[in-house]
Amino acid sequence: MRAAGGWRPVPGVAGRTGRPPGVAEREPGVPGWVRPAARARCREATCAPPSAARLDPIEPNSARNYHVTRSRGGFTLSDEAKVSSAPSENEIETLVRCFHLGDFIELGFFDHEYDPPRALTSQIKLTRLGARIANQEKGGSVGLHESQLAVFLNGWSGADILIDLEAIDVEALRAHISSEIKRKKIVLPWVYGRRIYDLIADSAFHGHIRPSYDESKSLLADLPQGVFQLGPYVSGPYGLLETKYWRDIPPPYALPGFHCEEIDCHSVHPIYLTSGECNLEKSTEQIRKKLSKKHQRNEEFLDAVTRFLAAKVPPFSWSHNGSLPYFLLDCFTTDEIRLLLTSLLDSTNGSLRRQIRESIDIEVRSAAEFAASLDEAQLLQITLLASDRQIHTCLNRLIRTRGIEIPAGEVRSARIRQDGSGPMDIRLQASALGVRYSPPEGLIQLRLRQLVSAIFAPGDQDSTNRIRWALRRFEGDTAEKKLSVAMSDEPPLSIVRKLIVADEKACTTVLELLDLSPELISNLSDDDICAIISWHIGFDDQSSDEALVHFRRNLSEVQRIARSLPARLDRKDASEIRGDASQLFVSLEEVLKVVLCFTGWALINDHYGQGAEFEYSKGIASQFMDTWLKARRVKVESDAIENMALGDLLTCFSALGNFFAEASRNSDGHKRPVAEWPRTIREVSSPFEFPFQSRIPFLDLEESARDMIAQTLRSVVKGLNSAGVLSVRNGFMHHNEEVPTRDDILRSAAEVDIRVSELVNMGLYPLTFSMYSTDVDMYGRRRVLMRSDGGPEVWLKRPSIVHLSGFPSVGERQVLVVGAVLRTGDEPLRFRAVSDSAYREFWRNFPRRPARRVEHSLSNPLVSFGSTNLI
Repeated sequence: MRAAGGWRPVPGVAGRTGRPPGVAEREPGVPGWVRPAARARCREATCAPPSAARLDPIEPNSARNYHVTRSRGGFTLSDEAKVSSAPSENEIETLVRCFHLGDFIELGFFDHEYDPPRALTSQIKLTRLGARIANQEKGGSVGLHESQLAVFLNGWSGADILIDLEAIDVEALRAHISSEIKRKKIVLPWVYGRRIYDLIADSAFHGHIRPSYDESKSLLADLPQGVFQLGPYVSGPYGLLETKYWRDIPPPYALPGFHCEEIDCHSVHPIYLTSGECNLEKSTEQIRKKLSKKHQRNEEFLDAVTRFLAAKVPPFSWSHNGSLPYFLLDCFTTDEIRLLLTSLLDSTNGSLRRQIRESIDIEVRSAAEFAASLDEAQLLQITLLASDRQIHTCLNRLIRTRGIEIPAGEVRSARIRQDGSGPMDIRLQASALGVRYSPPEGLIQLRLRQLVSAIFAPGDQDSTNRIRWALRRFEGDTAEKKLSVAMSDEPPLSIVRKLIVADEKACTTVLELLDLSPELISNLSDDDICAIISWHIGFDDQSSDEALVHFRRNLSEVQRIARSLPARLDRKDASEIRGDASQLFVSLEEVLKVVLCFTGWALINDHYGQGAEFEYSKGIASQFMDTWLKARRVKVESDAIENMALGDLLTCFSALGNFFAEASRNSDGHKRPVAEWPRTIREVSSPFEFPFQSRIPFLDLEESARDMIAQTLRSVVKGLNSAGVLSVRNGFMHHNEEVPTRDDILRSAAEVDIRVSELVNMGLYPLTFSMYSTDVDMYGRRRVLMRSDGGPEVWLKRPSIVHLSGFPSVGERQVLVVGAVLRTGDEPLRFRAVSDSAYREFWRNFPRRPARRVEHSLSNPLVSFGSTNLI
């Protein structure tokens, strides 16, 4: 019975409706969307905790805001309320628990004929005023038990509380609501992972934002009971369980639904389920209208409740947990979550086992066997009985010991609900370095400063001396000034290394503050410890590309050894350099394989036409180019690039260059039909331009960029051949070949160095770039500096005329094809860097879009201007 917010009954709506013209407000998954509850929260006070929003006063003549924020009047209590103006701690907790229990009812989905059981309503104890309102409301089709429950859901009338906080038995009430949830009389939607998304994609209402009652009921029938947590109560297939760890994870205002038909848009559009029109809903609405005319409240009571909630769920915690289930189910497979629960059961000294025994009367003997018997909803509900620290520690341990395998460079985060939780928008992310609570970019430096202040207490002489010594080369006559200069000028990783990693006492304190176990960094080097701590604070992993580093190390070693050898090499000399030379040519072949796959995939594949995902991984590119070379019938010894030697690789480079020349001569044959352009560009007047007017990205580049890329590919083939690189390579790789001279080795090594450097500088070797700095002038012109480890610097200029391209935002780590500058927008091709892993396999075939419709106008509900990526 989602009242005026999520899936409330919609009288007169048969089937489905669209979003009103103009797209009133953005929903979950759309950048910039804020839940109505959050807006009410901000209106009350910036420090109010998340749950406090449901205690806010109403606004006059604003039923929508009233319902969504669970606005139950003020906090001034009359004599009838039986609570003094200075409420006790027990009274506050009872009141908050009642609100949370009421939320599980009010936010639920009901059948048309839902009738609250008398056993449930008999547990509701109202004040005299509450009982009088219930008696006045009953009559007709509304029974007394329904009106009593409706009064409980409203909570109070103006300044008067309607719940008897001394007489009500909260635990008995929880048990009866738990029974209703367990029997799915009250249905909470499952919103995590891909399950609901794929069901909607396979449904008849795919692409519509409000399914009918029958469609809504059918959808929920195929889903498990939703797992949410309000205060200490965790809903799910086991009913409503209680834990001692409070969280604020409410059922969402709207459900994550679908991607629209426009492949430029990457927002998940919401759907609103249509619930049944039962008497409880009618009674709740009628009482609410009457009570909404009173606006008195008690500031003292409101402050007391806010302080209570803030103590239970700290709003400005760096480890805010409101997005925990979205993270777990979006980022880990069911088997990985089973591993997590098994670890929790075996590492919490029996506390989680006791909770399971007390809550659902199950004796857990073998943790692995118990976890194997559960589905994803049961796994999640039981996992949420553990504390955030326990979950965090177990996940880090599993990743550290490779129980959960995350490849280097991969960062896992929620794909459907991408926003964080709490006032600071904290997101959960996982990588090979562990699981972290990640604040927005603008707050990471603040978090580092707070950690430094926590380990080096201001005014403490020992802390002062340690800072002065660690930062002795920085200006300032006091420790505070030196720290201020260092925090402003020094790279954050250097700060972490000097102030935390180098100081054992500081390192131990920081690990504790970040909820990290010391075992996570045991037997690691200082550089590795620095990387782990920096990652958990919020800084990106700055590790270098291993293949390129390996190649350059081998090249430097071969050149060093060759310079010390005589002009003519005998067998002894050859044996001295053979091993290093062989490693050099193996690493060169690996670099050229990556360049061949990436260049071909980036410049031939129709990224826009295939969903505008612009995601690169070595596996994606390798598979594409293997197929492409086979279709082109390129004459090489192996069909797989992975198995090719240097000669075959150079043949493939030649084939790639020849294809680009052919495509340029026949560019008109690769044009993209205008009907496939974004509608916001082709059908309406727009200041933006569409960059991918050809099906081959190479043809959308500036002419000078095309010439430079073609020239680079030719120079690689010609240069390596003319320098005798193949002969030198064969001389060392095959013992029956003639041993090359010292000059041959040095000449081929120099040529290899030149050609690989050209490929890297052109961006044809896929290095990962990150935003290093940004500046803006008084006219709104912005420049963003992108840097990589070992590649060139790139400046991106804003505003850009490229609209809805599908490119990653500048804040993401990404691969830039520096030399592939688009003819439209003067910007290089850019791709998200992803890894070939179970996580990516789980999100294969995502997004899924409905069929494109012919008719269209600006009032179409699926046009989402909020998803435009202008930066």
